[in-house]
Amino acid sequence: MSFKTISSLKNQSREERSQLKRLIYCLIISSLALSISKQAKAGESILAYWITALSVQEREAAIKADFEKGGVDLTVFAKFKEFNEEIKSKSPPFLIAPAEFEFINSDYVPVVAFEGSAGKNFKYKFYTLAEGGAPDVLNSKLGLVEQADRTALKDVVAKLSKKSPKTLKSVSKSEDLFPLLVFKSADVIMLSPDEYESLKEKFSTAVKVIGESEAIDYPKIYAKKGQDAAAVLSAAKAIAAENLKKVGFTGVRDLSGGAK
Repeated sequence: MSFKTISSLKNQSREERSQLKRLIYCLIISSLALSISKQAKAGESILAYWITALSVQEREAAIKADFEKGGVDLTVFAKFKEFNEEIKSKSPPFLIAPAEFEFINSDYVPVVAFEGSAGKNFKYKFYTLAEGGAPDVLNSKLGLVEQADRTALKDVVAKLSKKSPKTLKSVSKSEDLFPLLVFKSADVIMLSPDEYESLKEKFSTAVKVIGESEAIDYPKIYAKKGQDAAAVLSAAKAIAAENLKKVGFTGVRDLSGGAK
C-alpha cells in the first residue's frame, strides 16, 4: 500500500470521526430542545373539575378553544376522584377547582376567581323531601357531590355548614342527588341554587329548603406555589362572555396581585 493511499485513509477516518461528533452534538441539542419544549407545554396546561350538571364535552366545547387561543391546554374531568388522582400523580402547575379545594390542599394558591349569578360567592342550600318534617342536618344522612377524598370530606362539610352531619353519602355527579332522597339513602342533599335550577326540570321529586351553608366562592383557577401564572391569567381574562355563561359563570377576577 502506498504512502498516498495510507494518508488518504487517515484523512477519511478523521472526516468520519468529525461527522460522528457533529451527529452526536446535534442529537444532544435536539434532545435538550425537546425536553425544554415538554417543560414549556407542562407549564401551559390546566386541569379542571367543578360541580356542574354539564358534561365534560359541554364544558370543553364552551371554553377550551378560548384557553387554547391563549396558549393554554384545558383538560376537564367528570369526577373528583379522577381529578384528585391526577393531581397526586403529576402535580400539575394549574387547576380549576371548587373553592373548597383550599380547605384540603395548601400547595396551590388562587390566581383567578370566577363569578356567578350570585356575584362573588354563593350559599349551598340543604334540601329534603317536601312531604314530612325537616330533619336536623347535624343528625341526618347528608348527600352531596364529592369534592374531597373521604377522609377530608367531613371537614369540608363542617366548614361549609358549621355542623358535622352524622353520615355523608357522596356521589360523583349532581344528578345522582335526587335519587338519594327518593330511595331514602339520604335525608338531606346539598346543592347550589344554580345546580338546583338546572336539575329540577329533570326530576318530579318535590323538595323544600331547610337551611343553607356559609358563603363560599365560586370555582377558582389555582397555580402551584411559585408558578408564573401570566399565561393562564391572560387566557382566562380573554374567555368570551357568552362562553363563560355557557358554563355558569358571569365573569373573572384577577387574584394574583401581579405576583408569581
